[in-house]
Amino acid sequence: MIDERSRRRPGFSEGVPAELADGQSWTFPRTRLRLTPARGDDGRYGPAIARTVAGESIPRMAEWIAAITAPPGGIRGDLYWSARMDAAVALLRVNYDLADDELAGLLVWDEDDPASVARWDGIDSAILGVGGPKPTPAI
Repeated sequence: MIDERSRRRPGFSEGVPAELADGQSWTFPRTRLRLTPARGDDGRYGPAIARTVAGESIPRMAEWIAAITAPPGGIRGDLYWSARMDAAVALLRVNYDLADDELAGLLVWDEDDPASVARWDGIDSAILGVGGPKPTPAI
């Protein structure tokens, strides 16, 4: 079994815990909303919406959120799972030093397995920024 604490990267970021396939609680870093002004086609300014982790922009976040929150049948299954896996790996690697084979052992989904459903519900919450401690305000 991988020792979760020993794999933490310098700058480990508190966030949303989720129990993974090894039975341990792993922490996904909290994503933060970032708004900046953007000129629209009509010349007016509105918000450009982005998500960041540890101050770094996450370019695929909008794609991941759209795939995870799509209504049933609204997105192909392979795109849905690709987005979930890609997001889970990217966010875990912000906080942990993990090899591909280790990630494969942690991010397991088995058909007709209630534990897998619960696990991925927790992972989805982490990706969507739901749950965990509230972030401290920026000063």
